[in-house]
Amino acid sequence: MFAMSLPEDEFQVEELRSLLEHALQNTYKSRENDPKGGSIMFNCLRLFGKDYQYSVVSNTNGELCNHYPSKVVVLEYVLAQCDESSKHRVQSLYNVEDLKELFSKARFARCRARFSIPVILFEGKHICRSATISGGAEIYGRSGIDFFFTGGESIPGGSTNTDESSEWQLFNRIRGQDIRLLKQFSVGMICDLMVEKKKVKFGMNVTSSEKVDKENRYAEFSIMSVPYPGCEFFREWRQNGYMAEGMMFDWEQGYVDADLDLPDQMTLPCSIDWTKYRVGRP
Repeated sequence: MFAMSLPEDEFQVEELRSLLEHALQNTYKSRENDPKGGSIMFNCLRLFGKDYQYSVVSNTNGELCNHYPSKVVVLEYVLAQCDESSKHRVQSLYNVEDLKELFSKARFARCRARFSIPVILFEGKHICRSATISGGAEIYGRSGIDFFFTGGESIPGGSTNTDESSEWQLFNRIRGQDIRLLKQFSVGMICDLMVEKKKVKFGMNVTSSEKVDKENRYAEFSIMSVPYPGCEFFREWRQNGYMAEGMMFDWEQGYVDADLDLPDQMTLPCSIDWTKYRVGRP
C-alpha cells in the first residue's frame, strides 16, 4: 500500500522510504490490527477518494483473507467522469454485502484464500490479482483451519466425504464460485505466471493452473501462459544479497513444464523475439 500522511498532495521521499522499510521488516496479517498498518490504510482510502468512486469490503481480523488489507477496496470509476455536484448522487456499482458473500465463497478456490481481487482500474477495466488455484488438499485443509481456529465457515455447501464423486462435485462447486467472481469484475483474460502446470509437494498436487483444469471450466477465458520464476527463485536471490545481477533461472529443471502460450488475438510487439523467451542473460 502506498500512502503518506502529509497534507493535500505533498509527498516526501522519506515517508515513502519509511513505508517500504516497514513492509520489508514486517509480515502483514490483517488480524493483528497493527496501528501503523491502520494509519496506512486510512491514508490509502483518502488518496483513492481523490480520484475514484470506490466501495469497501470489510476484512477486519482477516475473516476473508489474512494476507489482504483490513479494508478491501474495489474501485468503481474515475471521478473525472462526472461533475462535482453529481458524483455523490451516483449509485454504487456494487452491493457490498453481496460482494463480501461472493469473496467468502470464492476464497476456497485459491491458494491461501487469496481470491481474485481488483487492484487497478484502467479505462473502465479491472486488473485483478490472486493466487493460483487450490488443489483438493488445500481446499479441505483450509476449510478445516477456518472452522476450528478462526470461526470461519467451512466449505460452502460442502461435504466431508472424499470419494471420487464427492471430490468432483466439490471442485465443480468451488471453482464455479471462483468463475462467478471473475465474471463479476468482467475478467476476460487470465495471466498465468506459473512455471509448472501443477505444483507438487510431497507427491501431492497442492496448486494448479487454470490451463490444465480437467473439466475445462475456464474455457470461456483467454489464458495467457507466461512462465516467470517466482518463489522458486527467491531463496537464491536472498542468498545473493538481493542482487539479481548475474543470476540465471534453470529452465531445464524437471518440474518446469509450462510453456509460453499467448492468445492468438493478442497483438504482439514486433521488436520481441519470443523464441528467446527462456534465454537467460548473466
